Order: sequence, then C-alpha cells, then structure tokens
Amino acid sequence: MRKKIALALAIILLAQGQVLYAKTEQTNPPTQEPAKIEEAIPPEEVRNQDFLVPTSQGVLPGNLKEAQMIQELSAKPTPELAPHYLVGDYHSGMIFEAQDIDQVVAMASTSKLVSLYVVYDAIQAGKLKLDDLVVMDEEVTQLTGSTFKSKPGDQFTVDQLIDAALIISGNDAITALGKKVSGSTPAFVQAMNEKCQSLGLTQAHMVNPHGLTDYGLGDYNKMTVREMFQLVRHLLKDHPEILNRSQKPLIDNLNRGFLAYNTNPLLGIVKGVDGLKTGYTNAAGRCLVATSLTPSVEGLTEPMRFISITMGSPSNMARFVVAKRLMDHSLATYSKRVVARADQALGQVRVIDGMEKEVEVYPTKDLALIWDSRHNLTRKLDLTPLTPPLAAKTQVGQALYYRDGELVASLPLEIRKDLKQENILVRLQKHLYQAFLQIEKI
Repeated sequence: MRKKIALALAIILLAQGQVLYAKTEQTNPPTQEPAKIEEAIPPEEVRNQDFLVPTSQGVLPGNLKEAQMIQELSAKPTPELAPHYLVGDYHSGMIFEAQDIDQVVAMASTSKLVSLYVVYDAIQAGKLKLDDLVVMDEEVTQLTGSTFKSKPGDQFTVDQLIDAALIISGNDAITALGKKVSGSTPAFVQAMNEKCQSLGLTQAHMVNPHGLTDYGLGDYNKMTVREMFQLVRHLLKDHPEILNRSQKPLIDNLNRGFLAYNTNPLLGIVKGVDGLKTGYTNAAGRCLVATSLTPSVEGLTEPMRFISITMGSPSNMARFVVAKRLMDHSLATYSKRVVARADQALGQVRVIDGMEKEVEVYPTKDLALIWDSRHNLTRKLDLTPLTPPLAAKTQVGQALYYRDGELVASLPLEIRKDLKQENILVRLQKHLYQAFLQIEKI
C-alpha cells in the first residue's frame, strides 16, 4: 500500500515539473539579436563622392546630396551667391574681380580681424604675452553663437584664446582677450575704432569685439568690402604670424573634452589656402575672408598672395561654392611673372667709335609683373647708339612693358662694363674712308 502511495506522489511531482518547464518555455522565448539603435544612412548621404567638402567634422568626401546642391549652385551667377565680393593681390593692392565693394555692410565675425589686430599690436608693444593667463568671467561665458565653450573661472593663455578666436571664431575667446588688453569691453571697442581710423577705414564702425548684432543698440560691426581688403593687407603686413594660426585644421582640448574644426570652408580643399576668417549673422549672411599663397617657380614666377572676400552668401554651401569659384579662377588666371632679372642681359646696343661694336644692356633690378593669362604682355627696348667713353653702371635706356598696348611698367637699363673710344688713328682712318666714299658718290 505504501509503495502505491509513493508511486502516485512521484507521478504527481513529475507532472508538476513538466508544467513548470512548459511555463518557463513560454515566458522565456529564444534569445534574438538586439535591434540596431542607429538607423541606416540614406544613400544620398553616404560620403563616397570624388570631391571634398567642408563639414563640422573637418574636410570629408562629399555625398550625392551635396553633389546635387553644388551642381545647382554652380549654375548661378556669382553676384547671386555673394552680392559683395572682391579678389585682389596682397602685395600690389591690385583688384582683379569685384562687385559692389563700396557699400557699407555687416561684417559678422570677420570683424574679429580688427579685434585680433589690436591684440597683436598689444603683444608687439610688450603689453601682453602669449603665456599670460586670462580668467573667463560671467560676461564672456554667457555669449552665444560660436564659442570656446568656456565656463566662469576657466583659465586659458592668450595663445590659446587667439587660436580659439581665429580658428573656430570663439566669441567668448575674443571678448576675454579684449578685456585683458583694455580692461573692459567698451575700452577695447574704442581701441578697435581707433585702429580702423588709423588705417584710413573711414566707413568702419565697431560696436563689439565679436561681430554679433547688438539688438539692444540695434547696431552691428560694419565696413565696406574695399576697406576689408585694405584691413587684411595691413594686418598681414604688420602681423604675418597670424597665418601660422589660421591654417591650423582644428583645436583639440581633450583635457576638457573640446574638439572643433577650422570654420574656413576652403582650407584643405583649395591648394595654397592658409587663412583667414569666416563670419555669419542674419544681417551679414555668410561671409569669408580667404587668403592663398602660390609658390614661386624658379626663373619664371614669384610667390603671389591672393585675398578673396565674399559677403552676404545665403547659405554655407553657397559661400563654399562662390568662394571656391573665385579662388580657383584667380589661381588659374593670374600669376606674378618674372619679366626681367638683373643678372640677365635684355639685349645689345650699338656703340659708335668704340673699342667694341656692341655692348649688352642689363636691367638695374629684377622685375616681376602680374600676368593675366587673358591678355598680351609685350616688351620694347628704348635704346639709342652709344658714344664712348662711358663708365660701367651708366644708365643708357629703358625697357618698356605693355599690357594689350597699355604701358604698365618701365625698367632702367645699364651697361656693366667701361666703354672706351677707338684709337685716334683708327678713327681718323675710318673718317677718311667715309669721306672718300662720299666723294665717289658725288
């Protein structure tokens, strides 16, 4: 009897275990692959094109969507992409291409070039050092737009803040620098206006160090594009070291988790571009001051620096397309051609009654002229026969250079050796011979 009861209990327990196992099977389905969190990148945004574009992550291959945008924008005329623009030569100040450059326009963050001019002047005068520390206060850290993401109490060197102001257009960085230089923002703005006046920029008007619109005043930083061209020429002449910074591709402050790429859309895309400053506000549109240096070719060309300014572009891509168009065109069209070298003779001139019948003439100095591939450049030597005695280094004429028939340069020519008269008996013999020839004709 006991055996029958034990067997019955065992059967009941086994049945309960099977039920429990079945429930476990139902409540714990087989393990599946977790759902992917990232969505698939749309085909038109895959970066697989054979051209480069500026992005927030630096220079990257373009995608199909950007290719279509660039194609559409490239079909538009330049003034539609940038209502105010200029391309010129840094050294001579010659303007190659221009559109509406005398209208006063908003500068946005390109006005930081004025601010940095004042900062560099202070460093040059010994009032400021690159390793000086600057404490970020509440005023500067509350600024919006492009910033260095600083917090009250942060400390940075002047060197770091110059980089932040120039490379990523840090509004907090340039304002902190201004307070360090002048003691207060209003005092620094006064220094900015005084700098503009000293450079002859009579239409320039500064209201703050960074270029954001001051809605309280209903005002903003402004000047003409022609004046911006002059500002940049002066800045690069007085403080060329700024180009060592403006060509840096990024700022990397990993100790505080900060990484940002240079805002210049041409940097790393157009060969030779090494600066200089971007800007954007609603009043100014998208702006760019770009610089590019072409290298010299031994015996053929000298280095040439282009300055390209575009103001008022309606979008970042429009700014990129028009700025690249202007720079590419200028690099392909203009060069600084070596037309004369002081150590190379340009021709010969006849010598009357001299020990030599002809003598070579040399330019007094090297000469390089801006060469426009669309025009013709010709040279004419203005020389008359020479009568000895003449000393070496005597100027004996000039070389005249014409662009499409218009005189663009003249260069003095000289001899490099002493010219002596012929022996008196030789000269007498020649004169008698000429006399006999005249008699025979008579």
